[in-house]
Amino acid sequence: INHMNVFHEDSFDINVHFGAMGSGIGSAIGAKVAEPERPTISITGDGCFFMHGMEILTAKEYDIPVLFVVMNNSRLGMVHHGHSLQYKRAHERFSQQPVDISQMAASLGVPCARIDHLGELTEEKVQQLLQTTGPSLLEISLVDDTVPPMGDRVKFLSSFGK
Repeated sequence: INHMNVFHEDSFDINVHFGAMGSGIGSAIGAKVAEPERPTISITGDGCFFMHGMEILTAKEYDIPVLFVVMNNSRLGMVHHGHSLQYKRAHERFSQQPVDISQMAASLGVPCARIDHLGELTEEKVQQLLQTTGPSLLEISLVDDTVPPMGDRVKFLSSFGK
């Protein structure tokens, strides 16, 4: 998301301040139902997907074409980075055992792809997943410790009670 270009002001929404983990998954399904002609993509983390990702079955049952992009770093990334920024430490339990989320999607009959290296991420692969009649999933396996743009969220959350 550090490098994402948003070309139209009504084409991107993020619930930064409330911080409800996984809320973007159901929100994307609702957005697609509200405006079926607009391509809809939910960018979420693996922790959020483990909380609400089975909503992909709702999208499958009703043929709702949403592309779910799951950033998989095998940890609760926003929690890890938030604690690191706010408290200068993060608990080791914020990490999780690696899970191949694309295999989960495949077992549900949902078209999917997994990216292990940036060179594998092509416009052709994304377009192929966007052309399905129902949901699809693109898993991006992360191998770095890049901090997402969350400074304002940390400031907001740390302001409670002050």
